[in-house]
Amino acid sequence: MKINTLKKWLTEKEIDICFINNPAHIAYLTGYVSDPHERVLALIILKGTATSFLFTPTLEVMDAQEATNELNVFGYLDHQNPWELIATHILEQKNDTKKWAIETNYLTVERYNNLANHFPESDITTDVTTKIQQMMVVKSEDEIAKMIEAGKYADFAFEVGFKAIKEGV
Repeated sequence: MKINTLKKWLTEKEIDICFINNPAHIAYLTGYVSDPHERVLALIILKGTATSFLFTPTLEVMDAQEATNELNVFGYLDHQNPWELIATHILEQKNDTKKWAIETNYLTVERYNNLANHFPESDITTDVTTKIQQMMVVKSEDEIAKMIEAGKYADFAFEVGFKAIKEGV
């Protein structure tokens, strides 16, 4: 699982927790695809044996659970404070939250401030973006097989298109 690669990276860098909220990165790491718009969607990866989890609006919890069975999935309703719930779930799993990795190119100032307010003693500055991008560049055997299959469909589509081209069309 790709999350295990990030867990190893956290250990190597002596980082306690990783907060990911870019939907494209969450889809890559978990297989769960969502576009939460203004709502909070987050993947929290915890170093060591603590169980990482996916946090999503309650309406999406079942879909998230179906997409990834190796993570706990927690949800929240619109009237609830998602940051309080995220903090609660993190603290239930892990006592040491001193050093965080975040996506510095994606996390908004508002969301950063919410994390910092709930974890005021934490260093929330390490960037995980480059690590995730490096992971995405190196393809697994399964990803390569899917790319080859997709290429075959693309070739077929071009072939059909070229055969259909004629004067007047």
